[in-house]
Amino acid sequence: MSSIYDIPIDDIELFLLGNNKTIPESDDLSYKEARKLMKTPKLLFYPPSILEWMVAYNLLKTNVKIDNYTENYILKMPQAELNELAKLLTIQSNNRYTVLKILQYMHKI
Repeated sequence: MSSIYDIPIDDIELFLLGNNKTIPESDDLSYKEARKLMKTPKLLFYPPSILEWMVAYNLLKTNVKIDNYTENYILKMPQAELNELAKLLTIQSNNRYTVLKILQYMHKI
């Protein structure tokens, strides 16, 4: 399962600041505060990495079957296949970078 610690600490701190939270003194506390904050229904700001991690986490929690891929395969994947994969990942965007990041958080790359 993807760990919240896979998200870069800079993005965690940006997430906290963007939602009017102070940054705790330790990285560990920052991750814990971010995890609590992610459960809040209406937040002001999400860095892309936070959204990508949350999508990956939710897909893993709901046991959605996702194949393993290589980065090279995703980069060369035909557009129609990429669109289908994005749909399976429950994302509106079919941006290859976003798809790659979600798959990386899922440990499917």
